[in-house]
Amino acid sequence: MSGKEAVPLGRICLSITFGQPNNFRKEPLTFEVVDFPGVYHALLGRPCFAKFMAVPNYTYLMLKMPSPKGVITIEGSFEQAYYCEQDCITQVATLIAPYDPDGSSHDTERALVEEATKAVAMLDRSSIGEAARALGGSNGSAGPSI
Repeated sequence: MSGKEAVPLGRICLSITFGQPNNFRKEPLTFEVVDFPGVYHALLGRPCFAKFMAVPNYTYLMLKMPSPKGVITIEGSFEQAYYCEQDCITQVATLIAPYDPDGSSHDTERALVEEATKAVAMLDRSSIGEAARALGGSNGSAGPSI
């Protein structure tokens, strides 16, 4: 295995709520805490989806789950997802940049970050808005990002 590892510092159990006050689900979830920079505050995976019986749809950035009063739908934001992806690429470029105690790697690091940003810039903001409208979104502002 090559690359950086994030060693958990511990675990924390939090009460997670999805939905609105008139239709919601609340369950305890255990998260592993790591001291690792990231653009997300928490990552939800199979344990969360299983506990909430949730079904993610990555194409439409939606998460659906049953509740006592019907289906809860959580909508993501295409624009927010785009910016998170940009931040991830920048962070990866920074993490894999060679380290030089003399400080000469700073130029190399900057070049890697610029290249990563150029790669992401291929998706312009207007195409993100068009994708959101084409998929029935309201410019990605209909709900919280997931």
